[in-house]
Amino acid sequence: MGTPSRLADLLGEGHFVLTAELSSSNSPDPEATWRRAEVLRGSVDAINCTDNTGAHVHMSSLAAAHLLVEKGFEPVMQLTVRDRNRLALQADLLGAAALGVRNLVLMSGDDVTAGDHPEARRIYDIDSIQLLEVAAGMRDRGTYLPRPFSLAPSRIHSHRHWSSAHCACKRRCGPAPTSFKPNWYSMCRSSPASWRWSPTSA
Repeated sequence: MGTPSRLADLLGEGHFVLTAELSSSNSPDPEATWRRAEVLRGSVDAINCTDNTGAHVHMSSLAAAHLLVEKGFEPVMQLTVRDRNRLALQADLLGAAALGVRNLVLMSGDDVTAGDHPEARRIYDIDSIQLLEVAAGMRDRGTYLPRPFSLAPSRIHSHRHWSSAHCACKRRCGPAPTSFKPNWYSMCRSSPASWRWSPTSA
């Protein structure tokens, strides 16, 4: 089994990689997203699709990542635990796998008081560390919490295997869980020195 994505290939080979955040679109027109992405083509190795960045409403990261896949870009889908319970998070992860999204950043998300809907309810059903474990279980063992499903994302097609990135909230910065064996690019927003990469072991 090969590495899950072009980004995983570059990291596994020890290359310095460059990613950029996609300017979040407020338009349902796919062309608006593609125009923003084209500015970055050839200049970065992957493009981060943010998840209601700054707690402001924008196009969903799943939709944006899928639009980038359609045009041959390497998207990194961000997913926060702020706005979804564990049911919705797992549904979006499964949908991402089906749509060819191979790279994830799993994070807490900016507090709602920073955004344009400060009265919105915070969810935080699980935290970002737990979501990383959930994503690893879905990819490597083919299980939801707690039941199995018919086909693990890593078994769909080789070009749709997941690599996963994790940006821990400031309270939980530290080593990634060692009880699992997935390959992931793990980073903590506090210090580039804490970035780690574990090549695929499959």
